[in-house]
Amino acid sequence: MTTLSKGIRRGRAQVLAITNEPAAYWLLAAILVISFALYVYFVTDTVKNVVKRQNLESEISTLNSEIGDLEFKDISMKNDVTLDKALAMGFKEVETTKYITRTAGQVAMNGSI
Repeated sequence: MTTLSKGIRRGRAQVLAITNEPAAYWLLAAILVISFALYVYFVTDTVKNVVKRQNLESEISTLNSEIGDLEFKDISMKNDVTLDKALAMGFKEVETTKYITRTAGQVAMNGSI
């Protein structure tokens, strides 16, 4: 009988040894290298995304300030419109006001179809 079977019969605990140590070493080394490569990849990707986000946020703030300037310009131009200025530009005063209404899917002027 072998020593392992004698140890089992006597009730002693036996330690099993890994017999293929070089294969286990290379497997663990490969797992370590792959894990490190994935870590570097994901950290680099995260940094790139943070930089893109910062650039987009600065572009958004620039566009928001441009929109604010354009809105201010629009309001000031609306406030500059007067009747005299409109007449000087060639507009004419309306003698009779005409309203357009919608009735049953058709457009009617002055309430007539």
